[in-house]
Amino acid sequence: CASHHNGLHYRCKKERVMFRHQLIKVGSLVKYAQYTGVVTCVDPFERGDKEEVEVAWLDGDTTLASVRYLEVLNESR
Repeated sequence: CASHHNGLHYRCKKERVMFRHQLIKVGSLVKYAQYTGVVTCVDPFERGDKEEVEVAWLDGDTTLASVRYLEVLNESR
């Protein structure tokens, strides 16, 4: 997937990451506080940061998020 955040463009290569026995991957439905969204990219800037993902939130916003603060509601298959 190709995407951008705050004017920075990147190409997403990684598709999944394990964190605290949760598999978080592209397509996973996740929750943070009252917000729900879908993971669209893992380690978007390819820095080796396996805890950073891009999330498309149901309110229409797309942001970067740390997996340590996300709850996986449903893994993509």
